[in-house]
Amino acid sequence: MRISSIFGHFLMIFSGISLHSQSVASLSPAFPASDDMELTITFDATQGNGGLANLPTTDKVYIHTGVTIAGDDWQSVVGNWGMDDGEGLMTRVGTGNIYTISITPSIRSWYSTTSGTTIPGTAVIQQLCMVFRNAAGNLTGKTAGGGDIFVDLCTSSFCAEIISHTQNNLLVDAGQSLTFTGQASEASALEFLLNGSSVASNASADNLDYILDTDVLTTGTNVLIYGANNGTITVYDTISITRHAPVIVEAVPSYGSEGITYPNGNIYLQLRAPFKDFVYVVGDFNDWNLLPEYAMKRSPDGQFYWIEMTGLNPNQEYRFQYHIGWEGQRVTDPYCEKILDPWNDQYISPVTYPGLIAYPTGKTEGIVGILQINQPEYVWDNSFSYTRPPKTDLVVYELLIRDFTTT
Repeated sequence: MRISSIFGHFLMIFSGISLHSQSVASLSPAFPASDDMELTITFDATQGNGGLANLPTTDKVYIHTGVTIAGDDWQSVVGNWGMDDGEGLMTRVGTGNIYTISITPSIRSWYSTTSGTTIPGTAVIQQLCMVFRNAAGNLTGKTAGGGDIFVDLCTSSFCAEIISHTQNNLLVDAGQSLTFTGQASEASALEFLLNGSSVASNASADNLDYILDTDVLTTGTNVLIYGANNGTITVYDTISITRHAPVIVEAVPSYGSEGITYPNGNIYLQLRAPFKDFVYVVGDFNDWNLLPEYAMKRSPDGQFYWIEMTGLNPNQEYRFQYHIGWEGQRVTDPYCEKILDPWNDQYISPVTYPGLIAYPTGKTEGIVGILQINQPEYVWDNSFSYTRPPKTDLVVYELLIRDFTTT
């Protein structure tokens, strides 16, 4: 059976694959079982944020690591941050930027024994969680966005994925040549399809390469799908590839201003970003993909990027960020009135803030902003008895309210 005969049914359902490590960390074997195999973790210090790249040969690199079980990450943590005690010490390959560590005799036993905890045999280890550091802990190796690294384990009998580019959406320019590598956990019928057409295949192999010339892509969104069929099970992985188009230069509308406004029931965004090549808006409204219709326009003076988004539900909260330039920096709007913080929101009690929208884990990294056209009006409680002091006697102090509450 040709894999391509069933690919068409899967073109539209794989747009939400998690944002992974982007080759900062790799596993050997590529698809270890969660409990009964030894494993080698390889760290490439030049990838991600590059925080540990080109260290002196005398410097040590440690892995700070844990596991994800039942969706709860960083369990059974191995490593003592800032301590040069040998726990999690990696081996440098030659004098370069590659470091390795062996997880033996099995993943489950290593994390149990080294962390001093017990991982029950019935618990499925879904991911490995990692951050790399120098001995002092003042330098770190993380993802390009400065986030923790999460690498999925194979939790089923047959697994396959694109291991060369693990992000769900890739932005490319014309004139590039990219090699995509698909891996399977056993010899299978493998195939790559670009926009529904077969571009590479092998009837029986455990890996397959496809070299993409970006000049063959259409301007806008292209879909690359990798499939593996072992005769019983077919597994798919996909990447949405956007070929970048030249930025449209257009004057800021007369009603435009920096930040976030809601003219005529729409959402208008204007970001001051001089010297940047381009900016895209990503969020819930485009499944966090870099789509041509969400490329921001540049003002003629080069100072601002702006966009007006229409057709969104005025009563819905939308999470969003700006994706800036080829470096892919993700930020939210500095004028945003409500944000999501992936590091601290977990400490907000539902009593303090009921119904807080969840952080888009697996979609992005860093601070995320909130957009809503019809924002609910806050009901002030002014039933307390007090006398407002004159403005000349005010002392203004900025504080985080959460630090002064008990819930």
